[in-house]
Amino acid sequence: MPIIAISGVPSREEYEAVSGNIDLDHRPAGWLVHAATQLPDCSVQIVDIFDSQESMDTVGAQLVLPSFDKAGVDARDRRPPAAHETFAYHGPAPVRG
Repeated sequence: MPIIAISGVPSREEYEAVSGNIDLDHRPAGWLVHAATQLPDCSVQIVDIFDSQESMDTVGAQLVLPSFDKAGVDARDRRPPAAHETFAYHGPAPVRG
């Protein structure tokens, strides 16, 4: 069952610095959707959908956390994304690698 991961960063500048290290147009298999929006307080809320918890964990460890490091952003004290198993999903068919 797909997993929705909800996370955020304090500013659009930080989002752009970190996401600039990731080719979001060519995400790895298992990372189905990525969306980000700037909130009224200027923080950025991020919603990602993965085909499984395993895909989310792999992408986080191998791609997202290293992107924080490359951007010079310390992610060690950040709360991990809130992950929720979906009960309804209507979007691109999950592709199993």
